[in-house]
Amino acid sequence: MIRFEITGKISAKILFDDSGIEELITLLSEVLYSDEAVIRIEKDRILKVKRNEDINTINSLQNNSITITMDSDEIEYVIERLKICFVEKEFYPAEFCELRYKQKDVTVYAEYVEL
Repeated sequence: MIRFEITGKISAKILFDDSGIEELITLLSEVLYSDEAVIRIEKDRILKVKRNEDINTINSLQNNSITITMDSDEIEYVIERLKICFVEKEFYPAEFCELRYKQKDVTVYAEYVEL
């Protein structure tokens, strides 16, 4: 399970369980080799992650699609933290990534949820 929620004007949250961790690791690993990957995160929502070494951005809720652009260092760091979260059942620190959206800096937080 993976869910994406807008939690404020400059914050959002990705929630996931054990299967969501595995899906996110697979998605992000694919992005490192192919520059872009897509996953369905809810019945009507798609998460697309792109790799770009120059800019980190988010385009949210365009045709029920969320596109996150990250550089490879940040992708690798998130993958390592997801692997730790799989064992420890806590994503710490809670910041998943920092992105730019409509001329504002947005913090995307992550939260592990047991189902």
